[in-house]
Order: sequence, then structure tokens, then C-alpha cells
Amino acid sequence: MSRQKELIAHLLDAFPPRAFPGEVTSHNCAECTAIRATLGGASWWSVPGSFIRQHSNHLPLLTQEAYKAFLPAWMCEAVSDPTGETAALLMVNLREGTFAPDFSQQESYAVIQVAKWIAENNGFGPEDPVNRESMARIMQKWEGQDA
Repeated sequence: MSRQKELIAHLLDAFPPRAFPGEVTSHNCAECTAIRATLGGASWWSVPGSFIRQHSNHLPLLTQEAYKAFLPAWMCEAVSDPTGETAALLMVNLREGTFAPDFSQQESYAVIQVAKWIAENNGFGPEDPVNRESMARIMQKWEGQDA
């Protein structure tokens, strides 16, 4: 099994796909309307990669509960294309770790593994200063979470 498939299997194990019944976004802009139309009542596994790529920079628009429910969709897309825009923006988002305390230890471990995969495969390599700084911040924010 390839490392990408292993990571996706780990995401499925850490984040079992479930329909999300809650509020997806709290804004009333055009982007949020499109996000609500696709994510409302969906599971992260059912979200098309094309939607994630189109909305690669909109992860911060999600409510706290929706962020936890749909972060795996963004991570899955980033695993599929670690050199793409979704992966780059995901690393920026994960560095902030805004909702990291809401994630279990197993979920946080999956987040860290995806971030490592991106850093190792984004074309710059794990020794790149930005990747090293990003991974240090991600480890600081996401390690040891146990919600």
C-alpha cells in the first residue's frame, strides 16, 4: 500500500465519515453560501476534491464544529496533491491550530502525519526553513491534544 493510501486510511479511521447536521458557516457571503450548499448534511468523505480545490482557502470560514467535521476533506486533498494550493494553505491553517484543542489525540496524530507528508513532498523538502518552521508550530499546536 502506498503512503498516500495509508494516510487516507488513517484519516478514515481517525475521522469516521458522518453526515454533518450542524451550522457550516456563520457568514452570509457568496463563498459561504456555496460552502453551505455543498457541505450542509454531507460527510467529509463525500466532498468532491474539485470542491476542496475550488475552496482551498475557505477552511477558516467554517464554524468550529464544521472545521472539525470537514478538516479531513482538506487533508485528503492535500495528501493527494502535496504540491498543490490546498496543501500549501492547509499548512498555513494548521500552523495556527485555532481549534486544535477540540481534537482527540488520535485525530491530532492524523493531522501531524498529514502535515509531515506535505512537508516531505511539497517540492521543498523537510529541511526547507519554511517547512521546518511550519512543522515546529504544527507540532506545538497539535501534539498531545486529548479533547
